[in-house]
Amino acid sequence: MVTIWYRPPDLLLGARHYTTAVDVWSVGCIFGELIANRPMFKGEEAKPEPAGSASNANTGTGLGQIQKKIGGVPFQRDQLTKIFEILGSPTKARYPSLNALPDAPHLSTLTNFPTNKLYNWYMERAPGGHAASGANSAGFDLLSLLLNYDPNTRISARKALNHHWWNEEPKVQDCRNAWVVGSYPMRRVTHDDSDPKLNAAAAAHAHLSVNLRTHVASAASASAMRGGNINTNPGTGSTYAHSHGGYTQQSHLAQQQASNRKRPRLEH
Repeated sequence: MVTIWYRPPDLLLGARHYTTAVDVWSVGCIFGELIANRPMFKGEEAKPEPAGSASNANTGTGLGQIQKKIGGVPFQRDQLTKIFEILGSPTKARYPSLNALPDAPHLSTLTNFPTNKLYNWYMERAPGGHAASGANSAGFDLLSLLLNYDPNTRISARKALNHHWWNEEPKVQDCRNAWVVGSYPMRRVTHDDSDPKLNAAAAAHAHLSVNLRTHVASAASASAMRGGNINTNPGTGSTYAHSHGGYTQQSHLAQQQASNRKRPRLEH
């Protein structure tokens, strides 16, 4: 379970033993994402503190402060908050084994969300909205079973495939017509400044481009000093220089190696 947006609360709270129920939760997140056209629980992943860190910072405020874990898996505060904002904070009634999880004590440091808002979240995004709540009731029921806090009672994949939602019209035969009439809606792709992964990828690309430009400019300068010219092959990104009709040192070395291979070996 690499991507944290699709990770279930039991894993986020440190469960060391788990079943295929973790994949069922992920399916629920994808189900919601198909409805909303965006990730359902888009939290920011907390990174581990360095093993040699001397940080004594605490998480949360007030009596619920708990010291940060150093060198281990950090408490995923933001991701859990994104889940609780929609599903409400977990309780012992909804998740009987909650307090047995290693990171359960950290929950006291989070804001409490007493209301499960999944119904309104779903109806505001499903086709027809609240006006079609009757037609959308089966879809909401399936989503709520997929996103059940308790992994022991979370619906199984087999039961989910046999849920009555699949038998409703329009039948899910062509996924492009499952939720929309006609063509799938266009999605505008925008740069998300709050996504550290996208920012890191953009920075790496910019750094690579600068290095490539610097390499080409340096080769051109060296060639000009020798009175030659430089060419760049746009198809491969390779750079080669000619000087007075000759080749660069690399080309000369390649020719010499080829010549040595053709030279007959002397027998002793």
